[in-house]
Amino acid sequence: MGCKHDPSADVSKPPAPKPLPVQTSTNISEADLGLPFYPGSVEKGTSSRAMTTSAARTVICDRTTVDPPKKVAAFYLSKLEHGQSGANSKGMLIGGELKDGAQVTIYAMPSGPGATEIEITVYARIKGSGRTGR
Repeated sequence: MGCKHDPSADVSKPPAPKPLPVQTSTNISEADLGLPFYPGSVEKGTSSRAMTTSAARTVICDRTTVDPPKKVAAFYLSKLEHGQSGANSKGMLIGGELKDGAQVTIYAMPSGPGATEIEITVYARIKGSGRTGR
């Protein structure tokens, strides 16, 4: 009298969640960011991108300049609401919001002699997406 395994009693795994539909773009403009490009900066390769779902839009823009990270930080701090910055051995981190409430994070870090890499990320919830809070 042993236990018998009943295969019909196996609990099946729930179906994998469906991925959110995502639209992407690599042609980023100042209007997409809601911020001006740093003066004299150039786009870094093709790493800039925008992703949009039904809930949010994220825009990431990578640029380079010959100016030092502190100068980049000062420029962007003047463009943000509630802007803050901090420095570490790798460069500057700037954070704040745009007037429409979109959240902004900017890294300005040395990327070689006389070169600074700027990475700007703007995250905005889509109005009416049902998401609340920050």
